[in-house]
Amino acid sequence: MKKKTVIFVLIGALLVCIIGLRIRCVNQNVRLPEYEYYNQTEGVEYKGFRYTVTGVTMMDYDDFFRENEKYIEYYSDSGEWEKKVILVDYKVEKIVDEPAVVETYILIRYENLFNGFDPFLFNAMNPNLTEGTFKSGDEITIMYEIYESNIPEDKWKQVEEFEYSLVFGVYPVRKEIKLTDIEYR
Repeated sequence: MKKKTVIFVLIGALLVCIIGLRIRCVNQNVRLPEYEYYNQTEGVEYKGFRYTVTGVTMMDYDDFFRENEKYIEYYSDSGEWEKKVILVDYKVEKIVDEPAVVETYILIRYENLFNGFDPFLFNAMNPNLTEGTFKSGDEITIMYEIYESNIPEDKWKQVEEFEYSLVFGVYPVRKEIKLTDIEYR
């Protein structure tokens, strides 16, 4: 019985050593992500297109739908939580000759949180993409929702003072546009 126990302990120790060596090897050889930061007025080249931010607006969620009644079917009552929306307008220009697809899953980052967008509302706001009439140089609008429930209560009062950036890709290169000129309504 002791012989079997010793063999299991040796096999276990050998496995732990092999796993440890593999983790060390991976950590030494895997490339760390690169970070590129851009100002709001600079265009970012990503997946065959140049994305240039042409305008950024922050407003209350309910106010957005009062001003844009044509999107009311996508409206959901914010209930007890407040919501803000950030509307980002992009000019999108194709910079390669080969076929390429406009990247629309651009994240917004703030307070160590990342948000995407509502794809149904995105399609309604950008019919040129969904109908296939998009041309290089056209603009698209992406609406991001900021939820009070995701942010500590004491910080929600400063939501307009947060640092916001748009994130294009995460690995091997993460490109971020820092939003510095936001119109608050």
